[in-house]
Amino acid sequence: MRKLRIVLIILGLLILITLGYSFGFGAGRIGDYLQPTVGYLVTNQDKYTRIQR
Repeated sequence: MRKLRIVLIILGLLILITLGYSFGFGAGRIGDYLQPTVGYLVTNQDKYTRIQR
């Protein structure tokens, strides 16, 4: 049972890696779009915490 579980985990990781490579370009573009907003949230975190208080 343990060997079967390990094999399934390895297969799942390989599938995830191949999917990640095939969708890598799209994910990179999404990351480029999200990065400025995340930076904005991090820099203005003090303002948000003050508003919440």
